[in-house]
Amino acid sequence: MTGEVREENKKKKEIVIDKDKLLIVGCVVLSLASAGIALYSTRKLGSIGHKLNLSIKDLKNLTHIDISNKLVDQYTEKAVSKAADKAAEKAVDQIREDFSVIMQDKVGNAIHDRYSDIKDDVAREVKRQISKISIASLKSQIVDDVKDELKDEVKDRIDDEIDDILSSYNDQLNSIGKIYSSIAESMTGKKD
Repeated sequence: MTGEVREENKKKKEIVIDKDKLLIVGCVVLSLASAGIALYSTRKLGSIGHKLNLSIKDLKNLTHIDISNKLVDQYTEKAVSKAADKAAEKAVDQIREDFSVIMQDKVGNAIHDRYSDIKDDVAREVKRQISKISIASLKSQIVDDVKDELKDEVKDRIDDEIDDILSSYNDQLNSIGKIYSSIAESMTGKKD
């Protein structure tokens, strides 16, 4: 009986091995077929590409495009107009820049030339304005401003102190009220 089982197992192994071999052979055949199809497609596409290149070259050689002189003149005018506009813009920008530099130089030179005159005029005006200032009125103004500031500060401090005293008084009053309430409760409790 064990001999029969061994033989059956041997046949099963052969079948499994045969299935594996069959699968490998199938994959190889499929790979070869795919490679063949790829080569055929590549040759076919190469042939079509070559024919297209020849057709395009023939079309180029056979085709003659006639462009009218009017159209050429029109586009030439546009190109010249654009070039002229750009050149004009560039010239205007350059003139602006040059003008700005020239004006800065002229203004700087004029200020430099007039500096001492302006300096003297300003110094005279400052002296004149200072001479108009009354020390007594300035002193009085400063004292009045300081007094007003001090009044406000003292008033704020007094208000804070009064608030603190009032708060303390209210707390003490509440404490006294609690004491009287406690005494009243204890008196009414003793009578009962």
